[in-house]
Amino acid sequence: MVLGIFLCPGNISAQVLTIDSILNAIEKNQPELKVYDAKINAINTYAKGAKSLDPPQVGGGFFMTPYNPQMWKADPSMNTNGMGSLMLSAQQMFMNPKKLNANSEYMKSMSGVETEMKKLIDWYNNNKQKTHPIKLATIFHSRFEQIHPFEDGNGRTGRILINAILLEHNLPPLIIRKTMRTTYFSALEASDKGHTHVLERFIIDKFKKTFNNFFKIYVKYL
Repeated sequence: MVLGIFLCPGNISAQVLTIDSILNAIEKNQPELKVYDAKINAINTYAKGAKSLDPPQVGGGFFMTPYNPQMWKADPSMNTNGMGSLMLSAQQMFMNPKKLNANSEYMKSMSGVETEMKKLIDWYNNNKQKTHPIKLATIFHSRFEQIHPFEDGNGRTGRILINAILLEHNLPPLIIRKTMRTTYFSALEASDKGHTHVLERFIIDKFKKTFNNFFKIYVKYL
């Protein structure tokens, strides 16, 4: 369990893991995440090599040559020509420049995901002590969804990280219901266009409603 909160009348307790500890746990369970820099450098190298030509191919061999070497040479006394021939071949493939550029851009985009995730983690570590938690969670979530680092589950992972950030700063989690899917996606789209305040207002609204509907009642028992 990455994080959790346990509520009962007369008692409230929370199990909270920091973002750093969550990322460390992910890193421990997913060893490939330990090599961000190495992967970035490797993919950049692949991207450069994607524009390189394949090496030339040279080949050689016998053609219609009998097993008896004595039959290879001409024999004037028998009025016969030598049999068989030695063939040599060489070829060089010249690929379509557009295909080479496409391969290079594809590899660069893979490197970009690794680079942007590393930048996002660095940004969070540099701002987590000087930015309001809700604003921090909003910006982190927006950038995470823009990067879209996984093939599937980016939205679910991003929303879990919102709550991880809130809990790390001693705030209760929030719930985004499926019925709010359209409004949520609209807020994300607005944030993608630079209007982060739209997503921030949405998250604040969900934070307030979650607290009033689920947590406010327990405050009476504290």
